[in-house]
Amino acid sequence: MKPVRTEFDRLTVRYTQVSVAMFVLLVVMQIGIVRVALSPLRRVRADVSRLDRGEIVQLGDRVPAEVLPLVSEVNRLLALMSQRLQRSRESLGNLAHALKAPLTVLTHMAADAHVQRDPVLARQMAEQLALLRSRIESELRRARMAGGRMPGAPLDLPSEIESLAATLRKMYRDRDLDIECRMQPGVPFVGDREDLLELSGNLLDNACKWARSRVRVSVRGQQGLVLSVEDDGPGCSEDELSRIALRGARVDESTSGHGLGLAIAKGVAASYGAQLRLGRSAELGGLEATVIFPQA
Repeated sequence: MKPVRTEFDRLTVRYTQVSVAMFVLLVVMQIGIVRVALSPLRRVRADVSRLDRGEIVQLGDRVPAEVLPLVSEVNRLLALMSQRLQRSRESLGNLAHALKAPLTVLTHMAADAHVQRDPVLARQMAEQLALLRSRIESELRRARMAGGRMPGAPLDLPSEIESLAATLRKMYRDRDLDIECRMQPGVPFVGDREDLLELSGNLLDNACKWARSRVRVSVRGQQGLVLSVEDDGPGCSEDELSRIALRGARVDESTSGHGLGLAIAKGVAASYGAQLRLGRSAELGGLEATVIFPQA
């Protein structure tokens, strides 16, 4: 029986070796088959990343039939959101244009001799009409600037902030404010241009209202984007800092406005997962508003 047992042991060893080799080959073939079968899903994943960066506006439809309904529904929702956003912005522009005509009529009425006989009433009407005109012009600018860029495309942050600062210098030219911009090069903002303008515009406008002579806006990149706006105004106490970011809250009624700027900025920041921190500027002495965006 010894020769038979020897041959049987040799056969067992060879069978084990062949079985292991076949098993490894089958596993490798199975991995290859799965990768080939799921390669369209990798394209979908790549398209999602490109969509997040703003390079495309919809997902590609070269996907398996089982996934195509999901991709089609996502594309339909993206198109629907884009159309609704565009309609909202167009409606905003139309409304602002529609309000300009009655505002012009009211301005002429305020300049009438009967109204001018009451200097207090004339001054109040002029102030309120100027406030309305400024707000309408601001909304018209936003409507004109809307829709020029895909939501996720990186923005040229220095040029956007510089342009905004130039606009505010013109708005507050009677006060001769020094609006300084400190931009760290190469810091991108991946998001909607309107959101950036609304966020930084409200913070800068609030700083210009309270500043004595200097306003500073700085952008730097650490773990994420950090946008900071400082002024040399009176600043706020700890109790006031806890209240001024609330919608409509104001600490001084003598300054024009509706108390919504910081609340709007806080809402825009929150939509990007960012934090709005308020404190006192160590260098200028006034209010410092810092928005810290998470790392992309």
